[in-house]
Amino acid sequence: MNISLTPELEQLVKDKVNSGRYHSVSEVMGEALRLLSNAMPAAGYANAFESSVSQN
Repeated sequence: MNISLTPELEQLVKDKVNSGRYHSVSEVMGEALRLLSNAMPAAGYANAFESSVSQN
């Protein structure tokens, strides 16, 4: 899977890996998606995700 990030988000991901807390970009993205899924009620997840994607 390929994703496009703004330069600011790309730098954030790189900073997280460089901090040593995460070993890879995949780990950072996995954690971000886990947090996103926990923050959104299951019933509203699909609509919120579609809104997020359409804004990019």
